[in-house]
Amino acid sequence: MNPEFFQATRTPLARACLASAVAVLALLPSLPAYAGGKFLDPLDPALGGEVSAKVSPIDQLEEAILVEPTTFRAYLATIDAKGGKFSVRGVPPGKYDLILRFTTVLVEGLRFDVPEGFAKLSEEEIKGIHDVIWVTDDYFNDKTIARMGGNGTRVKMFVVEIRDKPTVDPGGNPLTGLIIRRFGLIDIRKTGQIWTIKQVRHLSREERPEKLPGKMLKFIYVRSLGGIRVAEQVVELPPIDLAKLKHEEQPHFHTAHHRE
Repeated sequence: MNPEFFQATRTPLARACLASAVAVLALLPSLPAYAGGKFLDPLDPALGGEVSAKVSPIDQLEEAILVEPTTFRAYLATIDAKGGKFSVRGVPPGKYDLILRFTTVLVEGLRFDVPEGFAKLSEEEIKGIHDVIWVTDDYFNDKTIARMGGNGTRVKMFVVEIRDKPTVDPGGNPLTGLIIRRFGLIDIRKTGQIWTIKQVRHLSREERPEKLPGKMLKFIYVRSLGGIRVAEQVVELPPIDLAKLKHEEQPHFHTAHHRE
């Protein structure tokens, strides 16, 4: 049995949350493909939609993902180290948000648009959300809500989960000197007085050498990296220089960290 699945279903609340997420995913028209440790939607070479940009420092760019946040579709970009750019080609028409993961910094422009718009969450609402997120899938002992936004009935968030406790692979062999890290989007909604996870979208998962820089990332939100309109053409974004990017604080967004 996959140890992540076993750990994730140890508690009644975690099992309930997992069941809710699975039930919703089962209603979707199709599931994302799983390849190379990343949960991805397949690119369609027949489509002309493409997003690309020059990036610096390109040698620190480890992953670039294009996300359609309404449907939670996600596409992995190709990184051209020699050309100093990334590109993702073959996406359907739509408005997309960009995630750029550098060695020690993650930059994102995710739109968390929800019905009735953003509102400042009360302490009770935030605590209720935390209570669900921290216990769900407790295989991961370190969790960061990099950013979340919404209102008192629906919230979307970008979450990074880490396991740095001793663990084994599916064959029972110890994994030494590695951390397991997973990135994902979560849609959580309030039913009555209870917050329930309605949809989970895992974007990527990696087994990362623990000594490698970047175990704990710095998160930067850049609004201009969201709402990128794509049709049947190449969208060339302005050059992205990590050194010039600044985090844009917003009063209705919330971050949090939890470690067991």
